Amino acid sequence: MKKYLSITLISIMSCVFCQVKTEQPSKTLEAYLAKLPKNNEVVKSLVEAIEKGNDRVKIYSIKALGNIKEAGAFDIFMDFVGYGINSKLINKPAYQNYDWEIRMEAAMALAQLGDTNAVPKLQSILRQEQNTMVQKAIIYALGELKAKEAVPILTDLLQITKEETLVIECVKALGKIGDKSAFLPLLTVSTGNHLPVTKAEAIKSLESINWNTAEKK
Repeated sequence: MKKYLSITLISIMSCVFCQVKTEQPSKTLEAYLAKLPKNNEVVKSLVEAIEKGNDRVKIYSIKALGNIKEAGAFDIFMDFVGYGINSKLINKPAYQNYDWEIRMEAAMALAQLGDTNAVPKLQSILRQEQNTMVQKAIIYALGELKAKEAVPILTDLLQITKEETLVIECVKALGKIGDKSAFLPLLTVSTGNHLPVTKAEAIKSLESINWNTAEKK
């Protein structure tokens, strides 16, 4: 029965994704997966779908498992947050490359778990990542995890990126972290050549800085 449930879940999702190559996955499927209960059978089935399913199945299964906030899936998310980042796709059209979406969903899942042990790996992947959507997901995760050790890489990215959406994401993450070492970078953004919405976010993040942290002796 357990094996049948796992095979059925993989088969259903695979069929949906294979109907039309250019068609986006069904919103109905996404809604269904979002309503899955948190129990051992569902977790096992999603894990098997991630391990054995095609790339589109992996994407939605990782997202579903992340929504369940299954702590036992931490290692799986850690494995897939760097999925295919160094691979060279040969004879594979760009529209068939779903690696970046897998990395993005894994980063978002790690953010939902809230396990700070993910921070070193997330920082390492961020240094290598070229896809803006994945970069944003990792930055979001670092902010959600309130990773003070990530402040240097986030402030460095603020200085070198020309992508305004990344600037906004870094600013938001620094605000969630609330470390005073981000004061100057945030002040620079709030007075720099950025969109009004970006400057507003920088000011909001400045207001979130914790100035009352006592130094440990």
